Amino acid sequence: MRDNYKYNGWTNYATWRINLELIDINQDYWFSVIDNLKKDYENADAFVDGDDIKKMFSIRRKSEIINELMDNIKNDIEDTILNSTNTKKGHDIHDNFAYNYALAFVSDVNYYEIAEALVDGHDIGKMFFKYKLERTSEE
Repeated sequence: MRDNYKYNGWTNYATWRINLELIDINQDYWFSVIDNLKKDYENADAFVDGDDIKKMFSIRRKSEIINELMDNIKNDIEDTILNSTNTKKGHDIHDNFAYNYALAFVSDVNYYEIAEALVDGHDIGKMFFKYKLERTSEE
């Protein structure tokens, strides 16, 4: 994708806006989701021998975590839209203009990009915290 189609470093405006307003403010929640997803994959290394194979499984595991997180984010955003849209009693939500407009907006969101940024941010934060602990214990 060409750079002039990006918005503040994100794929597009929709991705940037959803990340800014619905993901960033709940970053601790999403980091806990990542921790839980990582725990689900932790046992895989116990059955793997060899550094190259472990590295391959680690990369694959990260990709699987990103994909699961992406699905969780997408579902959460759609649930937020559904729960935030007022519909008159007896009317179908799918006939609601605001609901359909919001779904059209989020259909442009690059959920993979958001999930990948969260996983990378989570990993960097963990490495920084570990480094700080190591430096503190040395002093």
